[in-house]
Amino acid sequence: TWEEDLPVSTNGRCGLLHGRCPTGQYCGKDGFCGNDFNHCSFSKGCRPLLGNCKCGEDYGKCADGQCCGADGFGNCPAGQCCGITGFCGTTSAFCSYPLGCQPIFGECSTGRCGKNDGKCPTDQCCSKLGFCGNTLSFCSKILGCQSEFVLIQE
Repeated sequence: TWEEDLPVSTNGRCGLLHGRCPTGQYCGKDGFCGNDFNHCSFSKGCRPLLGNCKCGEDYGKCADGQCCGADGFGNCPAGQCCGITGFCGTTSAFCSYPLGCQPIFGECSTGRCGKNDGKCPTDQCCSKLGFCGNTLSFCSKILGCQSEFVLIQE
């Protein structure tokens, strides 16, 4: 995403013109980096794409569609996965372990699917052999696609 391409701020400011906050600091709604409650709390307007944010307990509820990160609290809605960027979703970008899915905040896909292995992300199909993928060999009903083992977007 464009936020990840921004340089780390060197002047204490954060945003499109200034960059992301350094590790351990948070981007407040005022566009400044800091590490106090007013900068890192979702309830005070922390900007998660420009620095970490905390949520839960004293920090407030995660923003809609967000699952915070390893330093915060908050889960994705049932059936969704928490991606490495701290947002919730149902595609492989959010749900795949190799792409950084955070199982502590939501569901994750191991690449296996079926009765004993769970569901595939919404952009993949469950093959007859119990693997997730998005080619014809995974998604063809004739070849045994198991559509009941795909996360359903609500």
